[in-house]
Amino acid sequence: MRSPTLRFFLALVLAELVPVLALVAVVAAFGPREAAGANAFARQAGPWVGSIGGFLCALAGGRWVAAVASTRAIAWGAGLGLALAVVDIGLLVAMREPFAPVIVTSNAGKVLAGALGGWLASRRASA
Repeated sequence: MRSPTLRFFLALVLAELVPVLALVAVVAAFGPREAAGANAFARQAGPWVGSIGGFLCALAGGRWVAAVASTRAIAWGAGLGLALAVVDIGLLVAMREPFAPVIVTSNAGKVLAGALGGWLASRRASA
């Protein structure tokens, strides 16, 4: 797949799904077996798993998207991180969830991670 636009949208979907699946795996592996306890555990683990997973997915996705961009690799990566942050904030607004400081930090981290991924791709292309 040589189109940065197609990679962008695929990376956007995958970078939203992977942290959710990671949280399901963490709850299944380490959480309590009853539904109420698992839900409470997921609410505690979610900000950590989502923030770390979102950062790593934005980094990897930004690098993957920017690797095929002929110009503006950092902008492609940062754009992916920004799109991830917009989707995340949109979901929080739709669910009427409060904006905790970890959410702001997490979304800023996604933008920075995407830009870093783009930068890494640009360094590799110039080497």
